[in-house]
Amino acid sequence: MVIGTPAIAGNTYNWSPAIGLSATNIAQPSANPTSTTSYTVTVTAANGCTSTDVVTVNFREGSVGNVVWNDVNGDGIFNEAASEGINGVNVELWSVGTDNTQGTNDDVLVQSTVTSTQSGAPGQYNFKICNSKLLCEIPNFHERK
Repeated sequence: MVIGTPAIAGNTYNWSPAIGLSATNIAQPSANPTSTTSYTVTVTAANGCTSTDVVTVNFREGSVGNVVWNDVNGDGIFNEAASEGINGVNVELWSVGTDNTQGTNDDVLVQSTVTSTQSGAPGQYNFKICNSKLLCEIPNFHERK
């Protein structure tokens, strides 16, 4: 997430702590902390006057996961037997890029995993996620018939 306000010509910016920031010397760095963090910015104007402010970024953590299965009845709902899960399928988790649009060339691969048996059921996957806009994909996956 971007924090701060637009830059004013002649001002300098100093953010701290640096952990989780894309830069410490710009007006609007991206903040991706791994825990709730309060960032302090000191702005120095060309005339030497300074101003300080604090921005707190709340950390949110969760997970996303599901199952890849053989949709025997073709209804798109996992209402088949748990044994219909499919192991060995690569699943990717993507974050939207700077254009904030899913499925475009600037998207960034965040994580990938392969489906496996979990809790006795095949085809399971799970991602731990934090503070992101994400898109889950199964690349080059073709329906089994």
